[in-house]
Amino acid sequence: MRDELLLYQLIKIMKTFKKVEDSFLKELGSNYKLTGPQVELLWIITFRDGSTITELSQIGLWHISTVMHLVAILEENNLIVKKQVVGDKRTWQVFITPSGRQIIEEIIQNVRAENNPIIVTGKRVAQELNMKLETFIEFGLRFSKELYGENYYSWIHQNTNKLKEMNNPL
Repeated sequence: MRDELLLYQLIKIMKTFKKVEDSFLKELGSNYKLTGPQVELLWIITFRDGSTITELSQIGLWHISTVMHLVAILEENNLIVKKQVVGDKRTWQVFITPSGRQIIEEIIQNVRAENNPIIVTGKRVAQELNMKLETFIEFGLRFSKELYGENYYSWIHQNTNKLKEMNNPL
C-alpha cells in the first residue's frame, strides 16, 4: 500500500480511538458532573499527585492553557488543590483532595470489561483477526514510545502497575 494511504488510514484510526475515548470518559464522569477531560486529568493526578502544570500538559497531551483551565474547574469543585512551588513563583504543583480521590476511585471501580465497548470490541476484533488484544496493545505502546518518547511510555507502564495493585476489575 502506498505511504499516503497508510498515513490516511492511521490518522483516521487514531481519530476514531480518540473519539471513542472521549465518549467513554464523558460517560464515566456523567454521574459526577465531570467532563471527559476533567475525568482524565483527575485520573492522571491520582497517579501523579504533585505534578506540575507543565508535566500534566505533557502527560495529558494537552496545551498548557487547556490544563490551566481544567485545573481551575477541578480546584473550584474542591477535587484538587494547586500549590506554588517554594522558590519558584512560576511553577505550581497539583494535588488531589480526598473528595477527588474518592470520586476517581469510584469511577475506576465502576469500569467493567463486560459493558465497555472498547474492551468488548477490541477482544472481538482481535479474535476475528486471530490475534491477541495484547499484541495490538504492545504495538500501540511501542508506537507511542517511538512518537512521544520514553517518559510517556514509562508513565503508562507505571499507571498500569498501580491499577493492578488496586485490583481493578479491568
